[in-house]
Amino acid sequence: MRFEKLIKFIFFLTWSVFTVLAPGYLQSNRDYILNVVGNDIKEPINLVISITGTSYNVSQKVKLDKVDNNKQVTFKLPDLEEGEYNLRAEGILGLEYRDTRDIIWESPTPIVYVQTNKFTYQPGDTIHYRVLVLDELLRPNLNAEKVVVLLRDDNYKNVEVVRPKKTKTGVYTGKFNIPKDADLGRWQIIILDSEGHEYKSDDHLDISVDVIPYKLPKFVVTMNPPEYFSYNDYLQFEINAEYIYGPRVNGDVVVVIELLNNYQPLGKTVTINGGNLIDGKAKIDASLKDLLNHFNLTNSYYMANVTAIINEYPGGAKVSKEKLLHLVRNRNKATCINNSCIRPPYNKEIEVVVKITTLNGTLVNDTAAPLKLKYLEKLTILSNRYERSIRIPEIENRTFYFDGKMNESGIAVFKVMIPEAPNDKLYLRDYKIWLEYAGEELAVQLYYPGSNPDPAPTETQNDVKNKKELTLQIHGPRNSKGEIVPMKIGNEYQVTLSSLRPFKYFDYNLVGRGGVILHNERIDFTEPLREYNFTIKTTHLTSPRVYIHAFYVDQEGVMQYAETNYQVLVDLPNEITVSAPESGSPGEKIDLLIKTEPNSFIGIMAVDERLRNFNYIIGDFPPHDLDERLINFHTASSLDGSKSGLFLMTNANLTKKRCSRSIHTETKSRIETSLKPVTRPKRSAVGDDLPWNSAETLIFADIERTENEVTKYPITLPNKLGSWTFTVFSLHPEKGLGVAKEMVKVTTFQQGS
Repeated sequence: MRFEKLIKFIFFLTWSVFTVLAPGYLQSNRDYILNVVGNDIKEPINLVISITGTSYNVSQKVKLDKVDNNKQVTFKLPDLEEGEYNLRAEGILGLEYRDTRDIIWESPTPIVYVQTNKFTYQPGDTIHYRVLVLDELLRPNLNAEKVVVLLRDDNYKNVEVVRPKKTKTGVYTGKFNIPKDADLGRWQIIILDSEGHEYKSDDHLDISVDVIPYKLPKFVVTMNPPEYFSYNDYLQFEINAEYIYGPRVNGDVVVVIELLNNYQPLGKTVTINGGNLIDGKAKIDASLKDLLNHFNLTNSYYMANVTAIINEYPGGAKVSKEKLLHLVRNRNKATCINNSCIRPPYNKEIEVVVKITTLNGTLVNDTAAPLKLKYLEKLTILSNRYERSIRIPEIENRTFYFDGKMNESGIAVFKVMIPEAPNDKLYLRDYKIWLEYAGEELAVQLYYPGSNPDPAPTETQNDVKNKKELTLQIHGPRNSKGEIVPMKIGNEYQVTLSSLRPFKYFDYNLVGRGGVILHNERIDFTEPLREYNFTIKTTHLTSPRVYIHAFYVDQEGVMQYAETNYQVLVDLPNEITVSAPESGSPGEKIDLLIKTEPNSFIGIMAVDERLRNFNYIIGDFPPHDLDERLINFHTASSLDGSKSGLFLMTNANLTKKRCSRSIHTETKSRIETSLKPVTRPKRSAVGDDLPWNSAETLIFADIERTENEVTKYPITLPNKLGSWTFTVFSLHPEKGLGVAKEMVKVTTFQQGS
């Protein structure tokens, strides 16, 4: 073993050392970018880098010397056939090396969005739709299969198949005419390829719409009682009743409040006559005193189910709405912040910081109110091995009080010192904490102060040996609570590379969307270091997750490398802004001003504001699941245990250390959550009982290609009162998708009202 190490060390001192860092996947019609790095070049070397396989065989020569020791090699891939492909590196001058690695062929599926002008239709209506087929950069996917659109009725009968026209900027647009004698029910819009098979996309593409008969207008009810409520207060909230379009509801209100214990009804109710609706609204002011007699305040968890019943007139329709309330004793709550309540030592004064809020989370700023923090001492057995043989002795139930004052932000600071207690190895003295404020005793937290802390353990040789050789840490942003939050595009962030042994240089690579190497750099030092800080700047291509791969070859010829990654908020590179008058009269003509990149496709959709509030829009923009769908384009190679999607080919020694796991600056749960499939938002159940006609969508219009930066689009407001929201997106061949960040709203009203 020692002889083998000696041979490798002599080899390292004599021969040039190089590394190829390459993606583990290759995709049709994409650039395959890899880096060839001279880690320690003694004499100039030449290599041949080749990609060979089923339908592609191309080689490139790479020269490295002491000065020019970092080369980026790009293979421009055509439309590849499915099959086996290899990356081969061979030394032809100054180097004896030959290695071949498998690279995985992958056919990337496009991102497809389908948008319709409505979600509910009547027989004889026209369905207008758009289909966007995008690549991983959110540009029109010019290499994707052509789209065929199928309309299928509720009986799974194919009603119509069309090949929609494709605009000059890559969007498919078209329409279906629903027959007047159409079967009612749930219809499907299905996207197929040119051969009639299911279209290969990153997501399921069956879009459902409802075909229903015309019905008399019905209405929806909303109310805003608090989620948590002190049963010592009056319950105050507002009820609203309105048609999905048209005027507000006239009628009367009845509210029934039912008491529940651990989610089980107790059969105890209070009925309140809310009176008549005024402009579709009613205010409720109720007391729960009649229910207090049924409370067992020491034993149970209580809730109240609030049901508001609206009797409409003159139509006589009846609609109800329910909401569950959590009943608590106190009007306020106290929270220990900044970990100040965790394990205070005995006989040492510390600061305990408590935040006081109302039940709805509003900070209390009662600066004149006296505050007391109360500690009650109890005993618990340290280990269950003593179980029944040990009896908890009676103790003094020591109680400690500490005074404090609240600032204007609802924060109170207390000087706390817990006196020493007898040291008993069988028991732990724990404390319950309450805050006394405004006649209420608020439970703060149950925690366990320890005895005087033990001295910090010294680092043993085994501890050092088990540490990671090389680690990367991204110092990402945090919110006001100190929690890790995603990076923002366009900002710079510090990255720390740490090593157990000194290093004279390192190379790092920035990997972005689609597993593409966006940036590579070598950094040399005049003196060896154990730690180095450098900065990265996030771009649109580093979202939704940026990966960093860093490596160097140590003095023994061993390759040391590490990886890390971080979430980056998706922000679209194609900027678009929209403006319109805030209000107008019914039937008035106004102009929509749209500013975006020339030569863009523009899609415009305007609907009644209440449709959007009830989540009735299909394919709305901006897409709610964009981050999750883009993360699927990162292909993490399983080779070498890589998370960044890269693998190494090198004549350095890789047997001593494999890929070190990085210090992930995000928690595991956050990373896993970002990779989970997204649950689609559901339409409100009331939609099944509501009428819809062609007037609900004010506009569903396309501008196939803009000529100038600013486009003026004339529209006519509907001949009725209401508020209308506009969503506008643009699609440019180079800059890709853009969605207006600010939603435009126009309200129609009668002049003089």
